[in-house]
Amino acid sequence: MAGVEIDLHGLEFHLMQCRDCGFQFKSPMIPSDKLLACYAAASDDHWGMQVDPRQRNFDLLANTINQFAQGKRILDVGCFNGAFLDYMGGAWNRFGVEPSHAARNVAAERGVKILGDTLDDIEQTETFDVITAFDVIEHVVEPVPFFTRIRQHLKPGGIFVATSGDTDAISWRLQKARYWYCSYLPEHVSFYNRQSLDYAARHHQMRTVHHSHMSHKRTSMATRLKEAAVGASYAALLRAGWLGLPNLKKKFATRGGSSWASATDHFIHVMQRSLDPTPGEKEDVRVESELKSTLSNAKLSNAKVRNAKVRNA
Repeated sequence: MAGVEIDLHGLEFHLMQCRDCGFQFKSPMIPSDKLLACYAAASDDHWGMQVDPRQRNFDLLANTINQFAQGKRILDVGCFNGAFLDYMGGAWNRFGVEPSHAARNVAAERGVKILGDTLDDIEQTETFDVITAFDVIEHVVEPVPFFTRIRQHLKPGGIFVATSGDTDAISWRLQKARYWYCSYLPEHVSFYNRQSLDYAARHHQMRTVHHSHMSHKRTSMATRLKEAAVGASYAALLRAGWLGLPNLKKKFATRGGSSWASATDHFIHVMQRSLDPTPGEKEDVRVESELKSTLSNAKLSNAKVRNAKVRNA
């Protein structure tokens, strides 16, 4: 993952779903320290040094930010080499956190002020008008502390803008746990839809102000049609039990779904922090405790019924 090997030998993952909010997650989770070690060792061009802004939807993201932002102080979580912040331009006061030391050195050369590896490295008093996390939240093992820190670092009226794979996408629903976004990429461990994001916003004194859909990256119509045909065929065979053919079933038993990166399977989601006074620390602890309890119960209930009526996603 991230161009760096990680030892996952002997692990078998199941895709589970919270019955209360629709949040999906891999079980067992990959330890956070292993994930961070991989990201820290990633090269500065693993995801591309020279990014095509149009292909990566920078225009859509920038337009969304400009529509809702009330100030020019922006933090990009997982900024990598600073390509997006560079695209936003010098009119913005640009900050980033990034575990890859090689990539963040490039970001710094582009004028990004690096505050550390993760949100945990930022001083509690630092606040921003905009916090972005593009293709990041699927890597977050513990969502509750993450969203808590996001809210803490937003100014009142500030916005959090996230992109990630959408479990409500038609392509995802067709292939379910075999979908490329969760089966090909072991570092992707947490998966969201509109319902789960609205739930997270409500429980962190924020509200959803925008939710739209896009592809992970823009591609040609020929690529979209080809991947859609292959993806739909794979889903049909999967649902038909591989037509009862032993060789076919054996061939695909442990393989993920077809590559479908051109599908409209990503969201742009914007949460806004309430303009009300910041709740006290006691309230923060209560909310976090309630959410942890909800996710814990979801894991337990799904695990108990896995061998009976399991709601595996």
